[in-house]
Amino acid sequence: MHLVPLLLAAVPFLAPAEEDFDGNKLVQVSLLADREALRPGGTATLAVRYKIEKDWHVYWENPGDSGLKTRATFRLPTGWKVGEVRFPFPERHASEGDIVTFVFHGELVLLAELSVPEDAAIGERVTIEVEGSWLVCRELCVPGKGQARLELAVAAQEQPANAALFAAARARMPKPWSELSKARVSWGGTLLEPRLTLVVPGAKKLEWFPLDVEPVKLVTASVDVGKQGATLRAGYEFDRRAESDEPRIRGVLVVTTEAGVASYRLDHLYSPPPAGG
Repeated sequence: MHLVPLLLAAVPFLAPAEEDFDGNKLVQVSLLADREALRPGGTATLAVRYKIEKDWHVYWENPGDSGLKTRATFRLPTGWKVGEVRFPFPERHASEGDIVTFVFHGELVLLAELSVPEDAAIGERVTIEVEGSWLVCRELCVPGKGQARLELAVAAQEQPANAALFAAARARMPKPWSELSKARVSWGGTLLEPRLTLVVPGAKKLEWFPLDVEPVKLVTASVDVGKQGATLRAGYEFDRRAESDEPRIRGVLVVTTEAGVASYRLDHLYSPPPAGG
């Protein structure tokens, strides 16, 4: 079995006595839908479910300082379409050497929206397939992959399915930033070293999971919690490559309030702070 060679040195290679670890078996993939029957022109939500062996983990869409993104690739009948694969918010995992990664233990459920063609024939049964791939880690890491398939019927009326699983999965999906109505976004610093500040009234805890890629790099992040809420301050470095380039900050903010835990996806273009700010 071969390890992925691009991991940081903090991730060890398999010792000879440990070569029986099989990444294809440490994670099991299955495919489910929130409908048993679909109407022509309708939609459904697909769930790619990864069951992860105890004490092992797989990675978020941004793995962090090490690791590889968990992936799902669909094979669909002609005319059927699937949208973007969406990740829930992850856990933060710290390793020796200040290596911080964003991971999932136990289970990971990815969601994607399925569109049924208008000309799908009532009574038809279609097969949808997915291939998942992952890097699964404990003190060591091994790659893995697996396939799953799902057969669905086309009918005049939709029939719901797997309600509890989809309710739980949707609750962990980041919401649009606009739904965090009282939050405030402000900028400081300079174009090349922008500082992002997020103020969330009523928050008891904030966690920031960056989705930024080059040429924007997260350098520092801190959270202050007070009686009125919480504030996140994040410092970035921007490698400007063209005169027209401006930094865009993307990430997921996990907010804990008295009402519970929810997450929100931010995609915000840098705007210069006021003079003297």
